[in-house]
Amino acid sequence: CNWKLYDSTLSDGTTFIIKTMGFKPTCSRPLTIKCANSTWIAKKLEHLLRADPWISYELMEETLAKEHNVVAGYKQLYRAKTKARSNVEGNYSPPIFKRIFICYEASRRGFAVGCTFIVLDGCHLKGSYGGVLLCVIAL
Repeated sequence: CNWKLYDSTLSDGTTFIIKTMGFKPTCSRPLTIKCANSTWIAKKLEHLLRADPWISYELMEETLAKEHNVVAGYKQLYRAKTKARSNVEGNYSPPIFKRIFICYEASRRGFAVGCTFIVLDGCHLKGSYGGVLLCVIAL
């Protein structure tokens, strides 16, 4: 785009005045906008996720390009979709309690008498909550 703008500085040194401007610019603005981060994209596309929670990334990308003239990559759209779904569906709340103890009467009596057969088992929990689930049984 080869357009020109001629200006001059006023006496205060900080203000400019435009004298002449050549022909109108014909170039479009750049498609990558720095302020278009995943949070901004999530706010703009939240209405789409309310209508269709399983919206495709291609449709998200197409909507951004049409409505906001913004091009975003797959990772940025993934983060935006995660944030928007979190806003729409809500976050997982932290657990109410950290541990629970359940004891059967027969196991308690056997342990008190001296039957010290103890079974310990554990597994790692995957997913939103994570952690380790331990189970101890005394027979």
